[in-house]
Amino acid sequence: MMLVAVVLALGALSVAAAAGHTSAQSPSGSTRSRNAVACGVERWTVKTLQDRPRLIPVRDTTIAFLTSRPAPSSLPDTRLPFERHIYRVHAAVTLVRPEDDSDLHVVIQDARGRTMITEAPLPACAP
Repeated sequence: MMLVAVVLALGALSVAAAAGHTSAQSPSGSTRSRNAVACGVERWTVKTLQDRPRLIPVRDTTIAFLTSRPAPSSLPDTRLPFERHIYRVHAAVTLVRPEDDSDLHVVIQDARGRTMITEAPLPACAP
């Protein structure tokens, strides 16, 4: 387990622990190469900041705060107002798992054991 400062631009994620990967291991254990990755699924422009949002400057927060926010009733293709915020969370990365929708699910955990699933584009897909 590695303690990192995770910076979340809600809709996109930057994690030092995942930044250097050149291949990704699927849940079944096979490895996908950069060339075999199909990029651009599920809110892709939001996840990769290609929608060029005007983001609100970084603010420190906690997993407890972020997980207490009400979930939206649906997720549009465009960015929600809450997703314009950038948050810094001090947490341990406990799992990085590639998903079929061309992103990484990154589980982070705080010192009290609270967890949160975040997402980041596969490094091979990051613009």
